[in-house]
Amino acid sequence: MMSDTLQHVHQTALVTVSAKSLQSRNSTRASMVGAKRLPNPFAIVTKMSSKDGEEPIILGKTETITKSSNPTWTYAFKIDFTVGKLYYINVGVHDDSSKQKYKNKPLGSSIFEIGDILGTIGNVKGKSIKGRGVIYVRVMPVTDDHFSTPDLVLELKGSSLKNTEGLFRKSDPFYELQRRDFAPGGGYNWYTVCRSEHVDNELDPVWKPTAVNVVRLCDNDHSIPFRICVFDWSKKGNYTDMGMIETNLEVLLNAKSPNRFTLKNQKGKECGVLAVTRADMGGVLSNAAILPGAEYRSLDPPPVQSQNISDSYMPSAPLVVPPISVPSTSRPTFVDYVSSGCELSMCVAIDFTGSNGDPRQPGTLHNINLNGQMNDYQKAITAVGSIIAKYDHNQRFPVWGFGAKFDGLIRHVFQVGDSAQLNGISGILGGYRNVFSSPLHMSGPTIFNEVIQCAKAFATDSEVSENMLTVLLSGFSF
Repeated sequence: MMSDTLQHVHQTALVTVSAKSLQSRNSTRASMVGAKRLPNPFAIVTKMSSKDGEEPIILGKTETITKSSNPTWTYAFKIDFTVGKLYYINVGVHDDSSKQKYKNKPLGSSIFEIGDILGTIGNVKGKSIKGRGVIYVRVMPVTDDHFSTPDLVLELKGSSLKNTEGLFRKSDPFYELQRRDFAPGGGYNWYTVCRSEHVDNELDPVWKPTAVNVVRLCDNDHSIPFRICVFDWSKKGNYTDMGMIETNLEVLLNAKSPNRFTLKNQKGKECGVLAVTRADMGGVLSNAAILPGAEYRSLDPPPVQSQNISDSYMPSAPLVVPPISVPSTSRPTFVDYVSSGCELSMCVAIDFTGSNGDPRQPGTLHNINLNGQMNDYQKAITAVGSIIAKYDHNQRFPVWGFGAKFDGLIRHVFQVGDSAQLNGISGILGGYRNVFSSPLHMSGPTIFNEVIQCAKAFATDSEVSENMLTVLLSGFSF
């Protein structure tokens, strides 16, 4: 029998979407003159059906970002899933060209599995869309604290901002709130959480108040830094850096109003003042005052507004900073571990004791069916192993057997397969089938001690990373 079953853990997460190098479907006229039209992209996120007869569910639509090949949408979609069960979403990207004859042209779509994303560093995964760019999906596990924690209410205004529009007009400033988090390739990136409206032709802008979820912004840790970046909006789609500040909740909440910061651009030059006239927790705003980036959504999203984004500025530049500490009042979950960079290494132990029955007899647990139908052990290896394998760092698994007799001796642990580690779930299944081509005799008794010692030795091997958790799946019959 299986000694440790995989416990299904219910989890809530927020899904955000971005894209890179999107290519629009040019109009006939634009194609004739060789012009390249930037798309006005938005994304639609759909939960795929998990069983026959079930209809896909549209989780929602992002805001439209005008004239951008590298959009970072701020809307987050709430999902509820079960760790250990497959959960697929489809992300479709469309070009919103409502003023053109060719409305809402699809740019491409990709299907993602939530467990695959959680098994990556930074919980971010990208997929190409047939030469038209790359879609990235990020999954942020959350708890009930995310929805019960009071929002941060901010009111911001600028003063004496440096004009980037030349002599005949003034800049049209807007701001973004950016969260620091793990990057897919290691290190840290900055992710846009909230984006304001732009204020036309104004170097002393006063923006509308906004409410931002602090768990999404900084994990409700008052010491974790986040950025407030100001940009000059342009109807052509490109926008210019007007300066940024880096601060945290402790500074904003404890300072006297107005709290004034000097904005500095990417070159380190001063370019105006950003004043925080209100920063408090638990304030109440009308829905009309809440900016799009402050929301999360699931079904039936409200109408969205267009925001303009540039292709030249990349807000997700890596930054070397100390590790993020996430305060928690509850026991960490499996998702908490893998989301914080813990890697898994799966070991498999298969029970070959006589209690499983004669493998030559149909209906017994180890019977290999010649018509290709899986026996109970093959089903369990596939069902359970494929879930855990998503989080294994190299997809190579040590597989052992126990409880069989070879050459008259009972072996309480022996290698399954022709190598110490087998490649993927298919390698495990192949090694398992080959055992029955050897002079094996089902025996007993059922003793786990030597298997556990092998798993312990593997876990403490010098080649295994110190931030790795070894999971031993033993038995595999239900």
